[in-house]
Amino acid sequence: MKSYLTLVFLFFSTICFAQTNINLHSIADIRQPLPGDQGYTFDGAHMIDARAKLLDTLNFGPSGTYPKTITIVDGYATSGSLETIGDSAIDMFYYGLFNTAHATIIAFTDAELDSFYNWSVTGGKLIIGAGSSIPSFPFLPTFLNDRWDFSLALLAPSLIIPTATGQGTTLFNGPFGMVTQANQGGGSQGYFVSHGDAVVLADDGFGETTLYIDCITLDLIIADGDAFTDLGLISTGSAITNDNDRLLANAIVYMDSIQDPPVITVVGNLLSTGVFSSYQWYQNGFPITGATSQTYTKTEEGEYIVKVGMDCGCTTPSLPVGEKPSGIIDLSYKPSISIIPNPVNDEGVAFEGLIHPVKLSIFNMTGSLIDETILTSSSNHYKTDHLKTGIYLVKFFDEKGRFIVGRKLVKF
Repeated sequence: MKSYLTLVFLFFSTICFAQTNINLHSIADIRQPLPGDQGYTFDGAHMIDARAKLLDTLNFGPSGTYPKTITIVDGYATSGSLETIGDSAIDMFYYGLFNTAHATIIAFTDAELDSFYNWSVTGGKLIIGAGSSIPSFPFLPTFLNDRWDFSLALLAPSLIIPTATGQGTTLFNGPFGMVTQANQGGGSQGYFVSHGDAVVLADDGFGETTLYIDCITLDLIIADGDAFTDLGLISTGSAITNDNDRLLANAIVYMDSIQDPPVITVVGNLLSTGVFSSYQWYQNGFPITGATSQTYTKTEEGEYIVKVGMDCGCTTPSLPVGEKPSGIIDLSYKPSISIIPNPVNDEGVAFEGLIHPVKLSIFNMTGSLIDETILTSSSNHYKTDHLKTGIYLVKFFDEKGRFIVGRKLVKF
């Protein structure tokens, strides 16, 4: 009996620990080893004090302000390592700033970033500390932008001020206190020129978005990762004393408590999902009249999803029954697409590796749509003589309008 009780105790201890721990992952700072362009992820020099605050059990722990202990894993140090992200037990992930233009960076592969995005879309909780590109410190966030669908503009100095919606969340009014105004920092401050479907939680005081929750991925995206570094005035040591400290700590709480995306359960012809504030069922991309309950009984075959109203204010689609979710990158298809040549002059480019017809959309760096066309494997050339000199974002969509991948195109 004693042995049995011991096993029961250990079992419930394990369960309780799992429920009271946040396994927080972050990319190792070593991926950008040259001093001066590093330090913006959790084991980096600029985030020493941010790390200390999260690991202090007075802040995060059984008897702390938020009763969950944080464990930080500094992984993914090698090129390609993010491809295994789905194999790890991760509660939350923080993506900081990396100077992807610098010669010393250990490159992020397309397959690696696609895996990262797919993990996020299918329920992974991610905080992105973004950053604008500046000549003196050339961060190129476009490899994230073309997946998470945002673009940034410089405006230094810039602030993070809660919107009316943001004020009602634990992000700005959480267990670590109220945040009235937080700083960005360094030279890559700014705001979002464009972003996808989102709930805006903060702006710069002039109506320009500086922090939002993405309603497709349910990721928290901030315009400048320096809000969580010493450059954004995170205080020294483990104590939480100012608005930037509180924003950092509350962000963990906010993401930890955010609802998981909807998932459809199938029993015969009965489709059901979890408890949300509202429901709308779709068949083959079209809303079903009157299908606004937690369950739906299908009468014919087709692709079914449900869009639900979530506590965060988003209306978020589920995984389609038997298919990938709307907006997810098709890993088996995407990596083969390449632009030749790139950079390009007026002679045009070829998009090689196309298997199925795709819609091509070209955007300038302010997010404005420049052109759209349909490409096939036999008609894959695109004239560029009408494009001005500069950098463009090229996005590919499948026949259902689902985003496949984005690429950067340079015109000289």
